[in-house]
Amino acid sequence: MRRKIDTLKDALPVIKQLGAEVGMEITEEAIARRMNMSRETLDTYLNATTRTPNEILTQLWVVFDDVIKAVQRSNRSAPLRCAIDLVKRLAMARGIDITDNEIVGKIGLPREQFEAYLSGEVTAPDEVLSLFSSTWPDLFRNVEHVSFTVEESLEEEDE
Repeated sequence: MRRKIDTLKDALPVIKQLGAEVGMEITEEAIARRMNMSRETLDTYLNATTRTPNEILTQLWVVFDDVIKAVQRSNRSAPLRCAIDLVKRLAMARGIDITDNEIVGKIGLPREQFEAYLSGEVTAPDEVLSLFSSTWPDLFRNVEHVSFTVEESLEEEDE
């Protein structure tokens, strides 16, 4: 099972990157301030000198909801694509690769319809975005390990 401290450490760069996308520089001081704690308290959580509260990740997403919504508004034409991108970024920060097939399986859409939503050909109805929002945490459950594959270049194959 993944430790809360690792999840918190993975989430901070994602929040910083989202802020950068909408022209905000988000520092760890700003994160601590928004979470109503001192920078020192945040550091004690990050350095494992104090037990990390169970609700800290939820609190982080709540206090940065305005940043998340700003990123979504900047990509207004495709809110589902933006939400999926956000979840994939968080997953990558944790070393998890979430595929479109896994997402399709969780939300129960035909692959063609899902691709039409992502490409912007068709606007995804609010119900699909709500369904994704409620099911995406399941994509992170029961992840025991991450495997990496290395693809050889064509030049190496020719040798």
